[in-house]
Amino acid sequence: MIFRFLRTSALLLAFAVGGCNLPGGNPLIGHWAITVPDTGVALGTCDFTPSHMSAFGIDSDVDYQVSGDKVMVVPKTLGIGIQVTMLDRDTARLATPMIGNLVELKRIQ
Repeated sequence: MIFRFLRTSALLLAFAVGGCNLPGGNPLIGHWAITVPDTGVALGTCDFTPSHMSAFGIDSDVDYQVSGDKVMVVPKTLGIGIQVTMLDRDTARLATPMIGNLVELKRIQ
């Protein structure tokens, strides 16, 4: 019984720390097209895994903080986060208060 409890606890901790794409988990996990908002001009693609992101030829180990429709992506080497707002399951937007909408992400199936 103790073994089952420890095994279950370890699995739950791994999912929580890894940001797995479970219900209520990290909705950014996946492959995305990067576009200019309102124009649809393609800029490239990016990938998010539970502990890593890749965009514009730059690979980074990252941590995520998910709160509602907001996902904070924090590169481990910089410590400065990028906030992404999920508009729906397959659309997200990166924006800043000073500049406004920077890019939009569209999930690639």
